[in-house]
Formats: sequence, structure tokens, C-alpha cells
Amino acid sequence: MQLEIEREALRRETDAASRERLERLENELADLRAQQANMRKQWESEKGSIDHVRQIKEQIEQTKLAIEQAERAYDLNKAAELKYSKLLELEKKLAAASDAGSRKRRAAPAQGRSAPRRRGRNCGQVDGHTRDPAA
Repeated sequence: MQLEIEREALRRETDAASRERLERLENELADLRAQQANMRKQWESEKGSIDHVRQIKEQIEQTKLAIEQAERAYDLNKAAELKYSKLLELEKKLAAASDAGSRKRRAAPAQGRSAPRRRGRNCGQVDGHTRDPAA
């Protein structure tokens, strides 16, 4: 937003230095927009994975409820079918979806995130802030 305001101000200027700065600014804005698009794509992918896992968990809960109802109604055939067929299949799907989601998160680079820099050896400071040893 700040860069866009600066860009609008520079568009009104006519000198060479302002034109150069405007060009650099537009390149920087284009890079930031591309980075934003990549991050949004990654977020949507992760969100889709999480939604898929949530959906499978809901199906598992519904199946467990159906198993309990079948057992209470002494419909043991249905209870066994649900427990040893459908429930196991859903649990395998859940494990596969969870593994796929965690692999995606590990494979994706942590853009924009970095560990705090430690300054000096055993000085108790992280990025200029002293750390309370009692905490």
C-alpha cells in the first residue's frame, strides 16, 4: 500500500531521478504481487488439504455413530460391516491425507519467516531484546 502511494506520487514527477525510482518501484511491486500470488496459492492448497482431512474426520465420526446405533439395535451384520470395512477404509484415507498434508507443509519453503538472530555468544539477547533468564 505504501509503495502504491509512492508510485502515484512519482507518476506526477517529471525529472529523470523520479522516473528511475518509479521504474524500480514498479518492478518491486510486480515482484511483491508475484510473491503474494504464490503465497495465496500455497495457502489455498494447504486450506484444501485441511478441509479434506476435516471432512474425513466427520465421516469417521458419523460411521462410529452408525456403528453404535447398529450395535444397540442388535444389527451385528451392519455393525461389523461398518466397523471392519468402512471405518478402516476411512482411517486409511485419513492417514494418507494427513501424511500428504504434512509432506506439503515440509516441502514448501517458509517464505517471509526466519528465526530470530542471536547476537553474541551467551549474551541472552535476541534481536536486541534482552531475555529474562527467570522466564
